[in-house]
Amino acid sequence: MNAITQSITNNEVKTKIKNYLKSFKTNNEMILEDMLEFMLYLRELYLEHYYIPQIIELYKSIKDKIDHFINVEFSKKLAEKNIDFDTLSRFNISHWYLDFYNAFSGPKMGFDFIIGNPPYLFTKYKELTQDEKLFYRKDYYGNLLDLGHGDLKKQSGKINICSLFIIKSVRLLKSTYQEEGIVSFVLPNSILRATTMDTDRKFILNETEILKIIDLGKQIFKDVTTATILLFLKKQSNQRLRDTNRITIGSFNKKKSNIQYMHEIEQSSFKHNISNVFCIYLTPRLQKIFTKIRTLSDELEIFTKAHIEGIICKKEDYDIEKNINFTDSQKNWKPFLKGRDIAPFEIKTQTKYINYDPDNLHRPREEHIFTSEQKIISQRIVGGARVLVAALDDAQHYTFSSINNFIKHRHFSYDYYFFLALLNSNLLNTFYRINYTNNSLLTVNISKTFLNSLPIYRVNFNDNREKKLYHSIVNNIQRLIEAKKIISKLLTTFDHYLLQFNMNKKVSLSSILKDSIMVKLYTLQKDPTKRIDLSTKEYIKEYKIELYEENKILILYRVKSALEFKAVLELEFKNTLLKEYFFFSMRKDTEEKKQYRSKKSVEETLKKDLFLRINSEKSNRKNLKLIEEIMNNMKSQFKVNFSNLNKKVISLEQEINKMIFELYRLDEDERQIILQN
Repeated sequence: MNAITQSITNNEVKTKIKNYLKSFKTNNEMILEDMLEFMLYLRELYLEHYYIPQIIELYKSIKDKIDHFINVEFSKKLAEKNIDFDTLSRFNISHWYLDFYNAFSGPKMGFDFIIGNPPYLFTKYKELTQDEKLFYRKDYYGNLLDLGHGDLKKQSGKINICSLFIIKSVRLLKSTYQEEGIVSFVLPNSILRATTMDTDRKFILNETEILKIIDLGKQIFKDVTTATILLFLKKQSNQRLRDTNRITIGSFNKKKSNIQYMHEIEQSSFKHNISNVFCIYLTPRLQKIFTKIRTLSDELEIFTKAHIEGIICKKEDYDIEKNINFTDSQKNWKPFLKGRDIAPFEIKTQTKYINYDPDNLHRPREEHIFTSEQKIISQRIVGGARVLVAALDDAQHYTFSSINNFIKHRHFSYDYYFFLALLNSNLLNTFYRINYTNNSLLTVNISKTFLNSLPIYRVNFNDNREKKLYHSIVNNIQRLIEAKKIISKLLTTFDHYLLQFNMNKKVSLSSILKDSIMVKLYTLQKDPTKRIDLSTKEYIKEYKIELYEENKILILYRVKSALEFKAVLELEFKNTLLKEYFFFSMRKDTEEKKQYRSKKSVEETLKKDLFLRINSEKSNRKNLKLIEEIMNNMKSQFKVNFSNLNKKVISLEQEINKMIFELYRLDEDERQIILQN
């Protein structure tokens, strides 16, 4: 070839090119191999003589003609598959063997490395025609459709664009006996766990060695809220090498700006997971515990008569907010709940009603789901450390799609209270979060597929120990629900008293702290394990308020970047009645507070965002008397000690979790591992 290129101006070479061009223009039977051979020849001429204008023009001319020819042949293949080529004309298809001839010539066919940050969005949000989707499904997925759990068949043709990049890139990698290519992508964290992407995970397990998975967390890129990962894959056709491969798991530390490597996971373990989830936080110790509790349990699905999300209202002419009311005076209006209306063990808001007209609803669901005498309802969209949030519904509420509804088979003797205890337990929350959400800090969809796999302890009622534990759990759940109902009634009554005494002005915590009549001590708990940097400026995801000791209240909060509540503000009040008033005054507002952001620090934000309700026409001393009058009236009406009631709820929850650990036969070390995670 060098002799030819050195004599590029020779008439013999010019004649050869002209004859080839003439043949190309007239001969429609020219085979692709001949074109590729000539294209490689022109490429070499171009690379060695790129400075000669004639060579540049010749290369461009021939390339365009060959591209056109290949597209014509391609269109014939599409026609055979009943795909309209015109709809694919804007694809800007790359001819890899032509455009990257140096990578695909010779025995080592393929790229050594492919690095990228592909777009991650589902095709239902992208303007792709059905023909285009069909093309991608056939050309990229093909028989892969049968590898996963059928998600592409069930999910209305949803295909994530990043999935196409993964499949194509792996296929373009070099693969020889001694050398395989590597692909490294920035991808959404959801590829590790989403049920809609199980086929992609199966493809990765069947075609590659997973070298590393690095959890980058959320907002690693400006204006990108999606949690992301780094995924390193090596093309591998040898199944034994794939299965025995050990994956390095790491996470990105934003404060130190470095990657911290945590542990290794054998690749074959992912094959046995539901939906082939890549659970990267499953350490060997946790895996041992989860294997143990699985052997003692049956999956929730066995006990399930029905398990389905609530009403879906996606119709263009249907405005759900206009079809919700706080009265059922009209025909067909049904009691209605959304996900945010429930908390662990309780329905926490005033009942609303929905105009239930199946003809105007996208998916109205069968009414027997909602009218069941009892059912467990759980949040479907959650975030944070507690991913399982369930309550018992015995008031036949109709539910929105943000709620999963669970009805058990009648022939199982387990009480609904037993299922409720397990679903809200620390054990199953940790189990679900580690196995199915990868400790996601963002909101996640609680999949019915994953819920159905939860390990429900197989109680042997002939064993006195297990029988006693079972009944103790059920009885304590009944007591816990009753206590929470009393607190709910107290909050409702408290709202009525606020109106009666005109206690409507909100005084911020900052103002209260300046007034020794209201609060005499304000401290920050010094325990470093329960504290984060209060000077940070972040979204406050949620608050928690707890009655504490004689005249103290603990204010806990979780910022958006953390799974748990770690910072605590401590308020000590002048008297017990004021403390309890403050507790009720703040409770409703803090439960509804979501993602409050301030330019000030977290501590300053809390002081501004937490408040006491007072009568704006009264002095502080008179307000204090009004507060005492309100709380004394409530005590007289309910005959309960509010502080003791709150402590009872906390104590019962702790006792129930302890009994569940005992039921699943976890020793003290195993319990601590669960609690630490």
